[in-house]
Amino acid sequence: MQAESSDHVIVLHGIWMRGIAMLPLARRLRSAGFTVEALDYPSVLGSWTDTVSRLADHWRERAGGKVHVVGHSLGGVLALHVAATCPDLPEGHIVCLGSP
Repeated sequence: MQAESSDHVIVLHGIWMRGIAMLPLARRLRSAGFTVEALDYPSVLGSWTDTVSRLADHWRERAGGKVHVVGHSLGGVLALHVAATCPDLPEGHIVCLGSP
């Protein structure tokens, strides 16, 4: 087991999914020493504007180290959109898995 990192990772699911779908990936990242959470958001029935705002707020609240986001499909698109429209986010990386 590796030493715990100060980096935080937010994992985002794709369309027609829920946050629970990202739990296997979250477990693997935790075992690598990251603090991880799978954020659930309404991918189909929710408001895009509300979802963007919620993710941006959540991202800012994790400041204190680097904050990375791993997004699958729509989750990657969401992460890139938030990063492009919110310049005050903590430093980190975005990884898109199968995003269009």
